[in-house]
Amino acid sequence: MSLQYKSVLFHGTISKIDMIDVSKGQSHKDFGQGFYMAVDKSQAIGMMHKKYREAVRRSRNKEEAQFEEHLYEIKINTDLLKKLKVKVFYTADIEWLEFILDCREKGGKPHDYKYRARKPLPMKSVVG
Repeated sequence: MSLQYKSVLFHGTISKIDMIDVSKGQSHKDFGQGFYMAVDKSQAIGMMHKKYREAVRRSRNKEEAQFEEHLYEIKINTDLLKKLKVKVFYTADIEWLEFILDCREKGGKPHDYKYRARKPLPMKSVVG
């Protein structure tokens, strides 16, 4: 089965990003440490707002004005992406669940996939 990759993905955050650095990603995430991107712009905006609210809530000595929301549009080289080792989950089955639990338990990136995606929820698409 041939995969169709999106050429533009989105990332919403409160951090200013000059260059993607996968090592700065949190370790125990669903698909392991990585740089998570959304296919849908509104999903990235929602994540950006969530991170902003969390940062404001956690900081007791900072004012809201010290946090900025950033929405990034990332152009993907789909030809290069096609050359990477890819794992796609077409359903939320037992294999998908075991993969997520393994990533959460072990932390880091306990696999050698460079791109992981779950259909039909494109928000889970990541590049690591």
